[in-house]
Amino acid sequence: MEPTGRRPLVYVAGPMTVGDFMSNVHYGLKVGRQMVLDGLAPYVPMFDAYMFPQHDLDTYEVLLDWDFSVIRRCDALYRLRGKSPGADREVEYALANGIYVYQQSKDARHHSSLHSDYEYKAMLWDLLEREVAA
Repeated sequence: MEPTGRRPLVYVAGPMTVGDFMSNVHYGLKVGRQMVLDGLAPYVPMFDAYMFPQHDLDTYEVLLDWDFSVIRRCDALYRLRGKSPGADREVEYALANGIYVYQQSKDARHHSSLHSDYEYKAMLWDLLEREVAA
């Protein structure tokens, strides 16, 4: 496949600090990897965990502001399941700024493939169709 530089940009929002931190980071990276393979350009804030360790929570609002700056540039936001006040705020911000939001299906986190998640498939279809039409 020839690179075009036109992959839809998708922000991956989900739990990080609620629950098992490293499991949350690992899952976010797994989702991002699948998105790359499916033709999307994900922004996975779970990578930020390597720059700002979990105990560095005094940067929480700074990180959210950074995330909001990225979300404004995205074509969509994909909200992973799980409790996350930060991801909830990211969803609110995306909706307020006209960014498409897709919620991960109820049981999707327990399946081995995102392709079993109807919301993920709908997002993939919507974004890639819009890209083809552009």
